[in-house]
Amino acid sequence: MLLLFLLTAVLLCALLTIWWWQRERLTHRLSTVEVITVAEFPSYHLGNRRPLYIYLPPHYHHSQQTYKSLYINDGQDMAALKLHHTLAVLIARQQIEPLVVIAIPTTDERLQEYGTAIAANAQGLGNKAAQYGCFVTEEVMPFMQQNYRVRECAAETAVLGASLGGFVRRLTWPGTTQIVLAWLACSLALFGGGRRQMRRP
Repeated sequence: MLLLFLLTAVLLCALLTIWWWQRERLTHRLSTVEVITVAEFPSYHLGNRRPLYIYLPPHYHHSQQTYKSLYINDGQDMAALKLHHTLAVLIARQQIEPLVVIAIPTTDERLQEYGTAIAANAQGLGNKAAQYGCFVTEEVMPFMQQNYRVRECAAETAVLGASLGGFVRRLTWPGTTQIVLAWLACSLALFGGGRRQMRRP
């Protein structure tokens, strides 16, 4: 019985040590990626304000290096999706190069700002999508370029979104090939004529 007790105690201590070590390693990794909140970022094009969440890579404040940038729509979901953790782990493992990520939350006018329609329908779907595109390319991006060390060339800039947040850029940001290299989308919302519009040359 004593031997069984000792073995159980040793096993328990080993498990606790592993748990503590993993927790400390995760805490250290998270500390390498700084998250800055711009509480109320104003938009002239949309006439509203919203926060911006800016993820800075490790050693950002200890070098003069410039970085690629990734702009993410529906930025309010990034905490739930554990973006902070994902960035920290991928950069630490050298699976991605360090970059600056800008998460842009939506507002209560998401369907208007992210709408898929070229011409808004009776419910106003997409009637502010063009203005939202201008907000990102003419307000958010210049702000980042002026205040953070992000590279200004299109080859170093990308936009990511899901559902409507991924579809909005394809239809309503004309001419952005000079501003953005990559448009990354998942679970596209293909309604309101979206399938037909995606096939347009």
